Amino acid sequence: MRTATLSLKDGSSPATRKVIDNAIAVTVAPSQNSEKLALAGASTLRLLFDVTNTDTLNGVTFYIQVWLFSGISNTWHRGERVGISGNDTIDMAVHGVPFVQFEIDLIHYGGTTSPVPYSLDMWAGAVVTTGAYRAIV
Repeated sequence: MRTATLSLKDGSSPATRKVIDNAIAVTVAPSQNSEKLALAGASTLRLLFDVTNTDTLNGVTFYIQVWLFSGISNTWHRGERVGISGNDTIDMAVHGVPFVQFEIDLIHYGGTTSPVPYSLDMWAGAVVTTGAYRAIV
């Protein structure tokens, strides 16, 4: 048995597998009609981040709210909230949760935003134990 990280979003390259692509502003919480990213029975969610900031004098932190969908209530519920200011990886437990979605609910930046010097890319994967796997590259 092997442990592998399966991308939650299909795509032929890292650029097409992003769940957040070049974000420079806050986003909205998911609604009933939002895209649901399936966890495929995984008990661990792996989040991978790439923060770009050309302003060397002012740091930026993106706050990401993880939303968990429950089939019991047929609605979205708040999960963990994480602050990201660099190229980080975070693992979190998601036992029994079928779907997830993400919201950028706050961006903390001390400089001028014209033009915006920062952006966020994010990938998400389900950590699974299997005999064969397709790893995020």
